[in-house]
Amino acid sequence: MNKLVLIGRIANDLNLAKTNSGKSVLNFTLAVSRIPEGADFINCVIWDKQAENLAKYQSKGSLIAVYGNLRVDSYEKDGIKNFKTYVSVNEVEFLSSKKPEANQPKTENYGYEIEDDELPF
Repeated sequence: MNKLVLIGRIANDLNLAKTNSGKSVLNFTLAVSRIPEGADFINCVIWDKQAENLAKYQSKGSLIAVYGNLRVDSYEKDGIKNFKTYVSVNEVEFLSSKKPEANQPKTENYGYEIEDDELPF
């Protein structure tokens, strides 16, 4: 069975895209705490209305839960086989109340903090 649940903070700005057929797609990175310290940064993709809602109501730093499946895609480039591992998100739950307003400090405390120097950008 390939199912997973992750809770973490959105680690990048959300940029909603459309496919040629008009489907909404959103690629994002989820920063998940690693016990006892540190964080893992996990690539995720979400589609359609859920992608639109995530981009509309949440932003970088928002705490969310994702439910989905681990996917591994392979492709060949310059004769070398490459692999891309990511979470295909089936459902998302917003754990932050709403998209933060500009210049408003975040006040939620969920038991752990991800520091700026832990982010990959």
